[in-house]
Amino acid sequence: MIANNFKNLFFHGIWYCFIAFLIFSGFMNKYINELLGSELLSYLVIIFISLLYSAIIFGVFIKPTGKMSTDISSNGTLISMNTLIICGTFIITLFKRLKFEIFAIISIGLLAQFIILLMIMAFKNEEEQN
Repeated sequence: MIANNFKNLFFHGIWYCFIAFLIFSGFMNKYINELLGSELLSYLVIIFISLLYSAIIFGVFIKPTGKMSTDISSNGTLISMNTLIICGTFIITLFKRLKFEIFAIISIGLLAQFIILLMIMAFKNEEEQN
């Protein structure tokens, strides 16, 4: 259980730092938004790539524990990080620094990440039982 938390903290922490670098360094505004044409589309692409990255990490490195309740608690750091990111983007949205649509996309993407986590854990648990 602790190993899953450390793996999530390491792999997703690095990924979230990379995304924060893209957003806060201006690289996203200069290159990605110009390439894709809109800010909303660039956030959609980042969320989609994040979901793919998470699915790969879950599939390769994270081990199921047997029950859904222990799977959730064994991935508590990821749930905590996602909750903090949702709260942070909500606060930024309240100060009118981010559009509400982008906040909604980020929140839905992070909730989808949690659902993908549970689906992959259930699938891996089924494979181990067969």
